Amino acid sequence: MIKLVAYNEEYLALSGKWLRDPEIKELTQTPSFTDEQQIGFFNSLEDREDYRIFGLEYFGRKVGAAGLKNIIDQRAEYWGYLGEKELWGKGLGQSIITEIFAFALSIGVSSVFLKVSPNNIRAIKLYQKVGFEMAGHLDGLCVMEINIGNKPDV
Repeated sequence: MIKLVAYNEEYLALSGKWLRDPEIKELTQTPSFTDEQQIGFFNSLEDREDYRIFGLEYFGRKVGAAGLKNIIDQRAEYWGYLGEKELWGKGLGQSIITEIFAFALSIGVSSVFLKVSPNNIRAIKLYQKVGFEMAGHLDGLCVMEINIGNKPDV
């Protein structure tokens, strides 16, 4: 089962590897970054109220990261990825979203949106399956949203 765990230096190093993989980089629309930029981002997390990040653990194995960003009042943006590609297509995405929604509700967030590449068909299907609806497009990305305030049991 997927667990949200503290995002630490080990996850930071793995994230650097995962997000430099060409396929993951393209699907997540991750811009290029240096190790110094990544460390700066990590060091900023402790003081940020608008960004919550978790490592993803699957039966004790570090497999990805997910969280909420742009948290303002009761609204936040979801993001997440499985860095271990052999786990893709195994149904873990829904578990990740369920865990993030539970966390979101615990901090008073009831409206969640996300941005996804229109080429990331697998992710779009997952998001639709859990209740996200297409809300439009921004900078070439699909914007999807859901009100989880009345939908805690994804």
